[in-house]
Amino acid sequence: MAAFKKGFLALAVALLVLAGASGTAYAQHPLTGLVTCTANAAPSVVRAEGIAELEGDIVLACTTTGTGLPPTLTTNFNVTLNAPVTNRAGSTSGFNPPGGAVTPAPSASVVRDAVLVVNEDVTGGPYTTSNPDAFDGQHPQYAIAVGSTGLAWNGVAVPVPGVTNGSTSFTNPPITTLRFTNIRANVCSFGIPTGQAAFPTTQVQAFISATGTTNLTVNNNILVIGTPLLGLNVSTAGSQFSGSSKFPFIAQQCVTTLLNSDGSVPSSVTSALAAVSGASGGSTPSFAQAVVRISEGFATAFKTLGVPTDFPGLTQVEDGFLTPGSPPSSGNNGGATQGTRFILRFYNVPSGVRVFTPLVVTGTVSNIGGSSHVLTLQKLSGTDANGAGTLTAASSAEVTITNGFGFAVYEVVDDNPFVIENVYVPVAFGFVANTPNNSPAIGSMQMSVAFAPLSTVTTASATDPIPRFCDTGSPVTVFGIARCITNLLFPFVTNQAGFDTGFAIANTSADDKGTINQAGPCTLYYFGATAGGGANPPNATSTTVAAGSVLTFTLSGGNSAANIPGAPGFQGYLFAQCQFQFAHGFAFITNGFGGVPTIAEGYLALTVPWDGTPGSRVAGGGESLGH
Repeated sequence: MAAFKKGFLALAVALLVLAGASGTAYAQHPLTGLVTCTANAAPSVVRAEGIAELEGDIVLACTTTGTGLPPTLTTNFNVTLNAPVTNRAGSTSGFNPPGGAVTPAPSASVVRDAVLVVNEDVTGGPYTTSNPDAFDGQHPQYAIAVGSTGLAWNGVAVPVPGVTNGSTSFTNPPITTLRFTNIRANVCSFGIPTGQAAFPTTQVQAFISATGTTNLTVNNNILVIGTPLLGLNVSTAGSQFSGSSKFPFIAQQCVTTLLNSDGSVPSSVTSALAAVSGASGGSTPSFAQAVVRISEGFATAFKTLGVPTDFPGLTQVEDGFLTPGSPPSSGNNGGATQGTRFILRFYNVPSGVRVFTPLVVTGTVSNIGGSSHVLTLQKLSGTDANGAGTLTAASSAEVTITNGFGFAVYEVVDDNPFVIENVYVPVAFGFVANTPNNSPAIGSMQMSVAFAPLSTVTTASATDPIPRFCDTGSPVTVFGIARCITNLLFPFVTNQAGFDTGFAIANTSADDKGTINQAGPCTLYYFGATAGGGANPPNATSTTVAAGSVLTFTLSGGNSAANIPGAPGFQGYLFAQCQFQFAHGFAFITNGFGGVPTIAEGYLALTVPWDGTPGSRVAGGGESLGH
């Protein structure tokens, strides 16, 4: 053992001599100082519907203990989220900032808008071995994507707090700050809350770590950087949003609605749709059959595109950190491609129906936060069906309908980030009645409202819009076309005890009053009893009754040419629902069909007002109109 100790000491002395001779003794000794960084974050409130939501900044405040540290420590930083990272991915070619080349070099894995800022210096050049005096500040650095949820900044020259550079008299600040900003995440992956201000079950978390040197540590390295809340609340109702207007609106096929008879839009409608003050439901145009109330879930849910900035912690606009260069579809260099948008989608629009929405809608007026704002939505043209594309103001209020589908896209161009705002968007439907050609088609249409652009791209992307959103739109029936009908009641009919009943139903829509001719069948509904206890006759639908013609049949024998079967032995009452307006009925009861009657009586059918919806027939509602 003694021999071993002597040999070990001799070897150590020899190594020290060699190190001194080569001038590398400093490199062979461990550094005795330590840089300790404490991580903090101010979580942003983010939209639960968002796929590329801007999260709060992560800030490391670093101090030094001990001695023996060089002016900078080369360190790798990793930030890992509990949600997919959805920043702008792709090469940084052409993104050469002032003060030096891009760090890191252009790479397909660069996330070019997730940025690290050292000591809040956004103008300095990158630290290199040939430029050792740049340790006091570096230009913001881009991240490298690590899988789907991670970001890495490698080879960062971290200025050691308080250390003096040997070649100059410059001394590093006593605290070094590192800010990781402009991180975007797929918040929609957590699920959508069921209501406004619902307590978030999951928050966006970040784990930050440092590698590459044992002389820099990070405390408090698991942080909440985003709190998801429902960002959009949508309600749809009738024209005045008061519940007094029947909703959904059902129009009669035979009555031209909103338009002139030649299909043109009245000038009064065109003027009203140019700009609408939608601050309350009652201020919307009276001709609107539906109104959509769009409301913020929290004060910063609706944002303009804004102006990119390097100011810390700004989340009041869609843009983030001022990134050099021009991202796709945007020349403002802040990462975002558009402000908050909304997409109104229309489904199953009956052929012949036209849809209109305003060009500009204004909502909440506020003067909080130091300036006046009016929530303003601009209708766009040229976007795709998901709402993506450049901001081009629409010049037409009409929504293009193709194969029963259409959409309208709006972008927020003014809002107040300190107020929960709302706006009412009126929707109008129009058509020219042409019942002989069954136009507009019978049916109902639905509408949904959601944030836009919609997307299914849930990872970092080189080209997809920022922000973008999951599709949360739930279709609601807002409008329908019903046939023009007349309901006739024959209160007593019989084919018992030697009596029979004859019927005549006239389609009087052909007249000298300029009425639009209508045509359609009549369906018969029997209520009563059949002699001998037999079942009631089944419902029967006639052939089409043309304008100006009369449908005739008897209870006993029907009319086979008109597709009406007989109902022998029946006694009770009968409803006839005709698919045209201005139907009139006559019934004749006698015991002498085919012979000489001894008793005969005739009467006019009652016209029963009924709008086609269950329960809308009201007692005392005018059923004596037939007499």
